[in-house]
Amino acid sequence: MEIFNKLLSGITQTVSESSTSLASFDSELGGSLSKLNQGTPSPIETQQVISQLISETKLMKKKTHKLNMALEKSQREALELKEKFDRASIEAKHDELTTLVNRRGLQEAFTQFSEHAEDCLPLFCLMLDIDHFKTVNDSYGHPFGDIVLQAVAVKMKLALSHDYVAARYGGEEFCILLLKTEFEEAMSIAENIRASVRNIKIIHPQKKISVDGFSVSIGMTLYQPHELFIQLIDRADKYLYRSKHGGRNRITSDHNNYEG
Repeated sequence: MEIFNKLLSGITQTVSESSTSLASFDSELGGSLSKLNQGTPSPIETQQVISQLISETKLMKKKTHKLNMALEKSQREALELKEKFDRASIEAKHDELTTLVNRRGLQEAFTQFSEHAEDCLPLFCLMLDIDHFKTVNDSYGHPFGDIVLQAVAVKMKLALSHDYVAARYGGEEFCILLLKTEFEEAMSIAENIRASVRNIKIIHPQKKISVDGFSVSIGMTLYQPHELFIQLIDRADKYLYRSKHGGRNRITSDHNNYEG
């Protein structure tokens, strides 16, 4: 806000100085015309008035150039400020590690979808959680855990083609909203993600060993018209809980259960 106020103050000062300069030039011009209109001026008086006009015009031209330069500088600063705010807005809605949207971005997307629900249905919500992720962190370190999170995010994005929002919901938990998607396709996408995560193999940067055996548990539910974001998430989370307690590495949904 301080940067914004400083920019506005600079523009206001530039415009004020411009107005003062224009008023001064108008006054000088009026005075010169008044002298010329008073009787018949001598050649010397006429020359003096013309010289003064030329001098004032040059001065005004110089001030106008300075004004244009100041306004151009203010315009550049305003564009730079807008870019900073745009970047900050994007960063506030995205997870830096995985580049997926974060919980805030997901909720805003859901709000937009719910306002135009007729264009988005059927809408499925998938909640995914990496199985035994704490063990991964404890065994291989948190930096390696970050690599696993990134790898799972990549597998998710590869399994998705159109009309979706993928988010890192928090920790090792992810969420996907599938728009205009029938149950069979939603289940196929969920299974594609589950199976592809099983195929992840990562070379530990320090230990130089290949680590695999990763899996995700998934809960999937169908959006009900007019329900709130938290209601949809809670229901998908309930099915995720069932997948976890049913043995992990499986999909549980409104319709049926699937074990890989």
